[in-house]
Amino acid sequence: NTDQMKPFIGPPTSTGTDGLCAYAEQLDSPGCQEPATVHVIVRDSGWGDVALASCARHRGLAHLAGGIVLDEHPYGAACMQPTDTP
Repeated sequence: NTDQMKPFIGPPTSTGTDGLCAYAEQLDSPGCQEPATVHVIVRDSGWGDVALASCARHRGLAHLAGGIVLDEHPYGAACMQPTDTP
């Protein structure tokens, strides 16, 4: 019997501001390194409103990490959202 851990939002990092997906399997693991395609804005019970830079493959995990999904829009410099990791 393998328990699946719910995705969570870790402490803020500079990852994601570089145009890459901020997903990391563990807090001390390197990030995904794929280009971010979306910003998923979530309301997390611990961190408040957080913008998660995500690639298409990790988009679903970004949705699961936050309690409430407030918005999702294409990733890009024009959106000016602060970014955090899932």
